[in-house]
Amino acid sequence: CIAVLVRDSDARSLGVDIEEDRPLPSDLLDEICSQSEIARMQEAGHLAAAMRIFCAKEAVYKAQYPLTRTLFGFERLDVTLRADNSAFDAQFTQDTECFRRGDKLPGRIVSVAGHLVSAVAIGQIDRKGA
Repeated sequence: CIAVLVRDSDARSLGVDIEEDRPLPSDLLDEICSQSEIARMQEAGHLAAAMRIFCAKEAVYKAQYPLTRTLFGFERLDVTLRADNSAFDAQFTQDTECFRRGDKLPGRIVSVAGHLVSAVAIGQIDRKGA
C-alpha cells in the first residue's frame, strides 16, 4: 500500500509503480524492452536494469491512463535510464491521444527495502515534451 501527495497544483496526473528489486525474468525481456532499450543496457553492461525499465513504463502507463483512457503495450514507450539509475525519461514512440510521438515524461526511480519505486507526474503538455 502506498499514499502519494503532489504539492504542485500544475500536476494533472501521477503514476507510481512498486516492484520487487530483482532481475526481470529473461523470458519477458523482449516483451517489455525495445531493441534500443536492450542495446543501451548491453552497452552499459547492465541488463539487470530491465526491471527498472519495466517499473518506469508501469508508472508512466498509470499516469497517462486517467488523461487518455488509452490501453497500450510496452512498445508504446522507450525508456532511457540516467547514468545513476535514479531517474529516467520515457518517450512515446507513437501518438497516443494528447501525447505525440517523441513527447518525453521524466520520472524518478529508487530502491527501497528490496523494492523499486518509480513515479511520474504529468503537468501541462507543451509539445516540447509532455
